[in-house]
Amino acid sequence: MKKFIVALMFAGISSVAMAAVVPCAPIDVLLLNPDGCTVNNLLFSNFALTSAPGSFGNTGPMYFAEITVAGGNVLFDLNPNQGTSAGAQRARFTFSVSGLDPATLIIGASSQNGGSPSTSIRQVVCTGSIDLLTGTCSGTLLQDVTNSGGTATPTSSFAGVSSVNVWRDTITPQNTVITGASFDFQATPEPVAFVLMGTGLCALALVRSRRRNKI
Repeated sequence: MKKFIVALMFAGISSVAMAAVVPCAPIDVLLLNPDGCTVNNLLFSNFALTSAPGSFGNTGPMYFAEITVAGGNVLFDLNPNQGTSAGAQRARFTFSVSGLDPATLIIGASSQNGGSPSTSIRQVVCTGSIDLLTGTCSGTLLQDVTNSGGTATPTSSFAGVSSVNVWRDTITPQNTVITGASFDFQATPEPVAFVLMGTGLCALALVRSRRRNKI
């Protein structure tokens, strides 16, 4: 019985610890590879930033400027560091989002472009792989929106899924700039890790109660 209780405690505490090992923070996103980072009950991983053919160089870095959590909603304010007077720039930013446990489902996404009016950001959210050049989704297409500078797409809701891939095509014509943009993902609350933690704490209380009864 004692071994079983200890196992429950270890599982609960370990699950919570694993979920908080690499928290997302303001940083160049490529430095978060290969494991990605966690916010709330979501894992963000597989970050990649690629300049499109013909684009003027020195695009990026893609930088997390601020991260806001409200309930099951996780909002990332980005600085793509994109734009130059020397030529047009175009970059594709891709990443994956997944729940930290089977009970976590992603149920919505939004996109925003805070750049110059003639810039654009196209965001594709897909359950399968996404073609890096075209943004074509091989699975279920959950979102495909384009925002010109100064516009935003409110959260688009969809049936809950355990993981998604995201493709963002960011274009800055010559003499324009994007230093502010964002995306957010909404997920179901109450990850299993918290349930396991509660189980571990209950088991600890049970052990202490048994010890008191023996004295």
